[in-house]
Amino acid sequence: MKKYFLLSFFILFLLIGFSTAQVQINEIMYSPYDGNEWVELYNPSNQTINLSSWYFDDENSADEIVCCDGNCSLLLSGKNYLALLDQDSTLDKSDFNYAC
Repeated sequence: MKKYFLLSFFILFLLIGFSTAQVQINEIMYSPYDGNEWVELYNPSNQTINLSSWYFDDENSADEIVCCDGNCSLLLSGKNYLALLDQDSTLDKSDFNYAC
């Protein structure tokens, strides 16, 4: 299952290359000891990018990027970062600009 997680990010990276949006996968926390995996996206452009129609998927499922609560936005402004967390994450989400 974990290998599909990484494969999904590589597929996303390839798809991003064909769009006008310039989002970079900046950092990946894969299989940490506490189980709280996350991915950090970075928008190096000056334009705001709407992530509301974005998915991570593999052969088992497709996961839409959604806000976990009312304190998040799926708009990634220029020169800004966004951490993607699992909904069941136990990370202190107050430290992140995040989506699930």
